[in-house]
Amino acid sequence: MYEFLHLRDYFGPRDFVRVRTDKQCNVRFLTDSEFSNYRSGRHCRYDGALVTTTVFDIAPTTPGTWNAVVDTIGFQDSVRAELVAIKQA
Repeated sequence: MYEFLHLRDYFGPRDFVRVRTDKQCNVRFLTDSEFSNYRSGRHCRYDGALVTTTVFDIAPTTPGTWNAVVDTIGFQDSVRAELVAIKQA
């Protein structure tokens, strides 16, 4: 099983997640059902990106409850990362 960092929250239309990382990593936004597939190692659909910078902002495609995940699937290294939900009023 692989390790990942996880944040589940409600995101409004202007909210986003700020990712701080020390190495390249994958950042993904998943619905609850797709997160369940992800955790089980099954195929899942997600929005995301390969992050190669130390600070990266990413927003879900629509408002709602989302799971933000950081992982290093496909890489040999581990990563130190932080996920912070940024709420815009």
